[in-house]
Amino acid sequence: MNRKIAGMLLAMLISIVFTCGFYSTGNAALKNDPEIEELKQKYEKLEASVANLQKEVENLEERFHEEMAVIASLKAGEGEVLPIYRANVDDYSREIGMYISMPPEKSLREKLDIMAQKVSLFYFEGLPIEVAEIKTEDDGRKIAVIDLKESRENQSASEPSKYKGASWAAGYFQGSTGGIETSVCLIETFLQKDYKGEWIDGASFTYEGGRVDNFDHIANLAGTNYR
Repeated sequence: MNRKIAGMLLAMLISIVFTCGFYSTGNAALKNDPEIEELKQKYEKLEASVANLQKEVENLEERFHEEMAVIASLKAGEGEVLPIYRANVDDYSREIGMYISMPPEKSLREKLDIMAQKVSLFYFEGLPIEVAEIKTEDDGRKIAVIDLKESRENQSASEPSKYKGASWAAGYFQGSTGGIETSVCLIETFLQKDYKGEWIDGASFTYEGGRVDNFDHIANLAGTNYR
């Protein structure tokens, strides 16, 4: 969404919400009026819409700043630029969704942490993605263990059906298309198969510290994926 349009829509929704809020908190005698109840429901929906639009605007601003950092790195000939991959809508092959800037002086672990933070922010609504460890296999290959966690808000929920907002289990792991898109983005981005510098040899994914093979549509995340 264009940033200017997003800003205009946000301003309009805030104005409407303010107006609805004024009437919904008005005369107590009107609170049982069906029209007032209907207005209250609309107000609550608009509040949710404003919150979602605010998140979208913030995401666009963050992406704009990231793109400016990438351009600055390219112009200066300094730093590294790495891609975040996504699934092609036609055949689900990997394609570049965007680039991010990566400070070259960072350690491998620090680069993976930065990658996890950026992927979470731009593609998974801020859901926690943590690099749990980098382990070395018997043959010397370095494997990053990437843990996918639910939001803090949903940590106390008893089951996915009660989750609110963004969720791995109730959202990004669901549906054949959604599961493939999630898998391609995570696997290809963390493996960085075309990168020639020091990197991991493989990536293993966990969900809340446990196995991911309990979910039908993300079978590709199970086990270890190698470059």
